[in-house]
Amino acid sequence: MVKRIITALVLLPIVCGMLFFVPTFPYLEIFIALFVGVCAWEWAGFCYNLVLWRLSYCFIVVGLYFLMLAPLLGQILIIASGVMWLFALFRVLNYNQNPQSTLRLLLTGSFLISACSISIFALKSISDYALLLVLLWVWVADTLGLAVGQKFGKNKLIPLVSPRKTWEGLYGGLAGSVVVSGFAYYFMQLSLMKLIGIGLLVTLCSVLGDLLVSCYKRQAGLEDTGSILPGHGGVLDRVDGLLAAGPLGWLLISFSGVFS
Repeated sequence: MVKRIITALVLLPIVCGMLFFVPTFPYLEIFIALFVGVCAWEWAGFCYNLVLWRLSYCFIVVGLYFLMLAPLLGQILIIASGVMWLFALFRVLNYNQNPQSTLRLLLTGSFLISACSISIFALKSISDYALLLVLLWVWVADTLGLAVGQKFGKNKLIPLVSPRKTWEGLYGGLAGSVVVSGFAYYFMQLSLMKLIGIGLLVTLCSVLGDLLVSCYKRQAGLEDTGSILPGHGGVLDRVDGLLAAGPLGWLLISFSGVFS
């Protein structure tokens, strides 16, 4: 836990500085490309351990990311990823030990990682506050959900997928999203009901992202997706919730008009 806290304290100012205080072109685009490459490397680990295969997959996914930086293509990708997350929900709720095909798994990763990265720019195009709000919903819900689950968790959420996740932890995460929505209402004077509704849905989306990655880790026999972040595991372990929450958060914020 100490390593986890120290890592978070080191990473938080770096990530926030890159997302909110550097020019989008070219610095943020390059920073996100590195993020995409690392996530792709770790995702490829669900299928291969060969360095050449994993590097090849990284180049493909990073190339897709740069291609989708075109606004129209990026929005189409995000919307398409929303449909993919419906299939992901079915996958999580009906999890079994039967592995998905390698090709399907790699295609899923390439689209979901790219869509998540593009959603960062899409949210910033609405407002920096829109991006910050989605990040806070995910981070606070994850942190509070972990704390509540460890302290009070008794009833397992989906034990076959993630033995440590509990219903009590989920309720704690949802409560955290309501608190974030309340602060956003106080400081930004946006619609409270819209904020609470979107926040709860974004939190649920982040849980889905976490559970989907857990499915693939169990399928591959992995405890973590990597070891680059002390106390957290891999980068994908840290951002799995954002894989779903980013794109679906943009869709919810865009269609609700909460920032209009």
